[in-house]
Amino acid sequence: MFELKGSNVLEDQNLENHIANFVFLLRKQGVRVGTAELMEALEGVSVAGLKDREAFKTALRATLIKKAPDFEVFEHTFEKYFLPSNEQKKELQRGWECEEKYIECLEKADNELTFKGEKLDLAESEKVVFASLPEKEQNKIKQFVSETELGKNVEPEFKPILETTVKSSLRYWRNRQENTIQRPPSITGDSGWDWMLAGSSAGGAGGGSSGNGIRELDMKNITDKDVPEAAELIRKMTRRLIYSLSRRYRISKKKRELDLRRTIRDNISYGGYIYHLRYRDKKKQKLRLLLLCDISGSMIRYTGFILPFIYGLNSVVSDLESFVFAENLEKISGSLERGASFEEARKELLKKSREWGGGTRLAIALETLMQEHDELLTPKTIVIIVSDTRTTLLDEALRRMENVHDRVKDIVWLNTLPPEEWEELRSVSSFQKLTRMYPCNRLADLEHVLEKKIF
Repeated sequence: MFELKGSNVLEDQNLENHIANFVFLLRKQGVRVGTAELMEALEGVSVAGLKDREAFKTALRATLIKKAPDFEVFEHTFEKYFLPSNEQKKELQRGWECEEKYIECLEKADNELTFKGEKLDLAESEKVVFASLPEKEQNKIKQFVSETELGKNVEPEFKPILETTVKSSLRYWRNRQENTIQRPPSITGDSGWDWMLAGSSAGGAGGGSSGNGIRELDMKNITDKDVPEAAELIRKMTRRLIYSLSRRYRISKKKRELDLRRTIRDNISYGGYIYHLRYRDKKKQKLRLLLLCDISGSMIRYTGFILPFIYGLNSVVSDLESFVFAENLEKISGSLERGASFEEARKELLKKSREWGGGTRLAIALETLMQEHDELLTPKTIVIIVSDTRTTLLDEALRRMENVHDRVKDIVWLNTLPPEEWEELRSVSSFQKLTRMYPCNRLADLEHVLEKKIF
């Protein structure tokens, strides 16, 4: 397609390339724009002209945007992309400065928080929190690490315990900070553009993540104050499941009942002439959803996604069976009262569950599922698993998963690991053979999964 390298693309490309570049940016932010919409945009702009900026903007919006949630993305991207040359250069420069500042924060934490010569295993967001603390608080944490390292009978194996303590302290400070730098997702390949599209400023990207920002944010970096907003967004997204699970008709190749809506949509490109007919057939079975959420130690950083997802699904799907697992399986659907607020449901889950933060033994959890909840595994059941695939006893877990796979209609795996990390784990490729696996470490990913109507 094209590459953004930091130079002002508005100075050396024609109008068609400008609009193609703009469409590229929209796609990278999750807006579904196809070639047909691009051609319509070019035609619309040729009619609206370039003299009136608002008319030009309206022509693009009318031809490229089809869904309400995408309007905000369009508005923000338009204002950032179609800037005067000097302003765009300043915005890009601020973006590069933010990236440099972010990298400095990571390096500072790596250099100053070490145990027995090894860096502490901290998430990027935790390193940034440390670097943004007042010097007095940084010194307290460094002193604690140093004194622990010099303590009597302290072996290298003590490192995970120390990391847990430091993480807890940094989590406390992160929730108290009003503004923390958050690295935007890499969507263009150029850090200046990425920060600019995220609405960056020289002072950082801000701690709040409203609007499209929270959709694109890696959910391991979400703060406690953003969790209720994430829960509401997920609840709205999961409402689409009601249609998928309860619609009376399904797409069919048999000539029974004409699907007028699909027929019109598939023949738009022929200028209104009907060349292809589409049919639908009555749906033969009502599907059941069975949710399995991983709440082990490796998934604790995704609590800001797991809890809202459980809440969102349970609030819109009446016959959902929900479970969480770590070292074993735990049913939670009976403890979630329909109509309860997110905060009420969250407190109830955290209070009653004994599995939070334990080790991952998926094999044991699946064995418990088959032994104690055998009646749920039917040809009408779709199993949804939310996990990073990390587990002990992998081969045994694969055998149990194969048994479940043979008994249910389908298994959909929402993997919280970023796709670039999938190749590093054997567990990912192994489970992919038995499930339909999708990346799901951002709300935007979840939205894309639901739009595929995979259920």
